[in-house]
Amino acid sequence: MVLAACSAYGGRVTESFNAGWEFEERGVATAVDLPHDWAIAGPFDPKGWGATGRLPWKDRTATYRKTLVLPVAFFFGTAAFFLRFYGGNLLLNFFFGPAVNAAKGISSSVSSAISRFRDNFITALNPQINKSYAQQDREFFFSLVFSGCRLSLFLMLLLTAPLLLSTSFILELWLGNVPGYAVVFTQLVLGYEIIEGITCPLITAMLATGDIKRYELAVGSCELLYLPLTWLLLRCGSYPEIVLVMSIIISLLILAVRLMFLRRKTGLNIRGFLREVIWRAILVTLAGLTLPLALSFLISEGWSSFLTLTLLSLVTMGASIFFIGCDKKEQAFLRDKCGRLLRMKR
Repeated sequence: MVLAACSAYGGRVTESFNAGWEFEERGVATAVDLPHDWAIAGPFDPKGWGATGRLPWKDRTATYRKTLVLPVAFFFGTAAFFLRFYGGNLLLNFFFGPAVNAAKGISSSVSSAISRFRDNFITALNPQINKSYAQQDREFFFSLVFSGCRLSLFLMLLLTAPLLLSTSFILELWLGNVPGYAVVFTQLVLGYEIIEGITCPLITAMLATGDIKRYELAVGSCELLYLPLTWLLLRCGSYPEIVLVMSIIISLLILAVRLMFLRRKTGLNIRGFLREVIWRAILVTLAGLTLPLALSFLISEGWSSFLTLTLLSLVTMGASIFFIGCDKKEQAFLRDKCGRLLRMKR
């Protein structure tokens, strides 16, 4: 569970595991780096097996050891993530009882399915972001970060648009009897996942710098704001939805913090990010959802409306993403991929 939370909170860091080992044989310990030939220090035997260089290898026992040290800031950030992740459930259970908390659990199941799909897509970009930063290729690094944020966000919009438009119908098909607040919780959690789609490449970019102590402390501090602020609002009489609304607000705050740290560490152009990622996302959302949303208010709920809204939202959102959201290079890439798929089917 700890590893899962760390992955969700901080993304993945790839480092060499070869340095800093301890090799111990017969009570004698030696510092070594891998790869290490543990027979090389043994006596040469002219009658030994040639495949091992006539070095001793039989009837020997040795131990390799390595101690891993994680920074305190990492544990602080992970603990803060745990409090935010599970704190909302505790508050709902305390103020409104298990029935409302169960509705939150349903929305969390939808969130997990969506986030797994998004993370699988983003994972392919992570090695390239790390490599470009290590090679000091800043232009390619920023291009990958911007494109990754855009495409991750657009993927989330494409996946969540049909769900947002027909949430009640889909939950009725899935559950039969839909608990109170399940619909609004699911819609809010989908909005949260859309915002999180922007942040995944930013996390990878920040971790690529290797200097994450202050970053973890700053992000963890923002995470810690969630529990007391949400408790205070609920204590003052807020509705259950405030638990997810506050989670969205904290996510936006953390997004701003990540952008500021990336500007300081890598020279990221925040204004360019707002123009190329956030503004394009707003335009894509308006262009892709306006017509399906208007139609959803005019037709009654059912299979025909669900299929109509799903098809229409996929078409309008897909067209908006391609013509408004993607730059020329991304459009050319998508055309090439679609062309290859069509040729393969023929």
